[in-house]
Amino acid sequence: KLIEGEICSLADSRSTDQQLDQLEEIVEQQERVTEYAEEYLQLDSLFHKSLGEISGNPFLARASQSLNVLGIEFRTKAARTKDTPERSIRDHYAILKAIRAKDPEAARKTMVAHMDQVMTSTNNVLVSKDG
Repeated sequence: KLIEGEICSLADSRSTDQQLDQLEEIVEQQERVTEYAEEYLQLDSLFHKSLGEISGNPFLARASQSLNVLGIEFRTKAARTKDTPERSIRDHYAILKAIRAKDPEAARKTMVAHMDQVMTSTNNVLVSKDG
């Protein structure tokens, strides 16, 4: 939450309209592949990686990607549930809206809420009988 929240706050002040349009295209692509967990997660990773690059902080960007690699197995299981991809996509649009509004604190809070959702959905899969 700390890393992704800070990335989002930094990206807020450093992003261009073109970069935000590219992020929006990634989310639109995610909408088309919600039934395919691996493809969906590749786009999810690309969304977060792109935000990291936009932030201009290579340390935070690298830390974010490292954490993504560590959690991918569990997130793949969560991504196979119906609600998880749909909720994540809504979160991604909310993040973009906050960044477009040039409100770094709203961008941070929106990302932290998204990371809370990611942690909850992943944990739910881990503790379920099917996880």
